[in-house]
Formats: sequence, structure tokens, C-alpha cells
Amino acid sequence: MKKSNSSQKECKALFIISAALLLIYTFFINHVDCNTIVTWGYDLLESVRYGRLEEFPVYTYKTHFMATNYTLISNIVNAVWLLPVYLMDKLFSIGFSIIVYDIWYKILILLTAIGSLLFFSKILTKLKTP
Repeated sequence: MKKSNSSQKECKALFIISAALLLIYTFFINHVDCNTIVTWGYDLLESVRYGRLEEFPVYTYKTHFMATNYTLISNIVNAVWLLPVYLMDKLFSIGFSIIVYDIWYKILILLTAIGSLLFFSKILTKLKTP
């Protein structure tokens, strides 16, 4: 069964509005938790860079007055996600603020969410679910 023309227009309008809201959120909304998680990932990269991985929890506490409450695995995943920006920052001595890392982190989360939605859509299509 095909969608009606008005239904397709409504879906398209909903998609455009959703995309606009996601972009506004990604670039203009700062969230304390996101900033904290990104800071922990950045601190882990700094600890590795200086060869002091065992001092990571102490370093992040002394630097930002907040200890990480995530597992090392979670912090490693976050650090790996931040690695492209971190390498660009350090190799070219750019001096990015933490906000640049936040935006990069949010973009990766956005791309992951979109990828998940597309994957879920393919599953529903294979199951012939409307």
C-alpha cells in the first residue's frame, strides 16, 4: 500500500524539522554530563601521552576537581572517539577548547543514532513491517 501524497509531505516535513532540531542541539546546547564525559576522555588521552596511565584518576581529579565514575573501558571508548580531534589538536598545536571536543563527540553520537535508525529500518523492511 502506497502512502498518500499528503502523508509523504508530512513525513518529509517531520524529517526536516527533526534534522534541524538535532543540528541545533549538536552545535548550540552544552550539557554538563557531555562536557564531563569528554573531559574524562581527554584526560585519559593526556595521561597516555605523558606515559602516566596509572595516574589517570588522580590526574582528572586534580585537574578538574571531579573523579571519573565510569569504568576504564568506557573512558577508553570515549578517548578513542576523541582521538581524531586530539591528534589534530596536538600535531598542529591548534589549542582546541573542550567545546570543540564536545561538538565532535555529539556529531559521532548523532551519526551512530542515524546509523542505528537506518539499520532498524532495514530490519523492519525485511520483516515487512509498516
